Amino acid sequence: MALGFSNSADDRQRSTHMDGPSASNHYSACSAARKVGARVAIDFDRFRSDNPLSAVVGAVVKLSRSGNLLQGCCPFHADKSPSFVVYPDQRFHCFGCDADGDVVDFVMRLHGVGYREALAMLEGGQVPVAPVRQLVANERTDAERKAKAAAAWSSAVAISGTPAETYLRRRGITPPLPDCLRFARLRFMNERSLRPCLVALIQSLDGQPQAVHRIYLNENGGKADLPDGKVKFSLGPLGGGAIRLSSAAPEMGLCASVEDGLSLIELTALPVWAVTGDSTLDKIVLPPLVRSVVIGHDADASGVEAARRAAHRHHEQGLRVRLLPPAPGLKDFNQELQEVRT
Repeated sequence: MALGFSNSADDRQRSTHMDGPSASNHYSACSAARKVGARVAIDFDRFRSDNPLSAVVGAVVKLSRSGNLLQGCCPFHADKSPSFVVYPDQRFHCFGCDADGDVVDFVMRLHGVGYREALAMLEGGQVPVAPVRQLVANERTDAERKAKAAAAWSSAVAISGTPAETYLRRRGITPPLPDCLRFARLRFMNERSLRPCLVALIQSLDGQPQAVHRIYLNENGGKADLPDGKVKFSLGPLGGGAIRLSSAAPEMGLCASVEDGLSLIELTALPVWAVTGDSTLDKIVLPPLVRSVVIGHDADASGVEAARRAAHRHHEQGLRVRLLPPAPGLKDFNQELQEVRT
């Protein structure tokens, strides 16, 4: 998919730099000490040295290097994109199913054994090369959700001249819109009638479509009147994917919504990828091309915390990280853009 935004960057004075020794101090690595209480006394530094997590995981997962990290498809759920990450500090995390831990946790989960059994297997060099677990029910569910997402995307049309374009233009967004944004008429829940929607394509690390993000609208381009006021919904396995508002570049902007992402592009000239909310900002998986990230975040507490989590993760990957809030007194980048327009 060819997306047409500038890849140039504009350093803004209010951004917070997160690289070098200061970043390392600010984002300390996860503690290497496992709280084992009275169960077992063990020297975990020696234990991890004798049982490298990458070697144990590599027996059952095909790993590839991305910066300082190793990535692969998770063995604990039906993962079609590389959501599973092995960190330099000998811990793992899956951004698809939230599996997390160290080498003992990995063996416990993979083989369905208890803590002592996992220790004994590792100490005795008896960790077998197990096949990746086949979770048929989860695979079926993921396949069904992905098929529904594909159908929604296939039914969508170019955004120009639609309520979806009106929705964005009313927010002060003026440049041509990227191809990853379309317009469709979709059902909400079990309603019989169709509602206008802005549909954003979510792509995996290899660029393949994996899900869609929907913003339900009214015919005039305003937000739909839905129960609880919530109009944004994702469909399909997210698994570290992103809404690629621009092409990938060595320096990327990241943010938590389509509206703020497009606004950030106008305000900074950064290429930007967006996600579907604060809770997924730290789960995005970036290609090896990326060397630094600018994390644009909302000014509220949840936005700041989400940005810090994302900064911690990307700094662990060896990337240069900057945190960028909106202008003082404003809640987000779209509000800032609208202030600039007035």
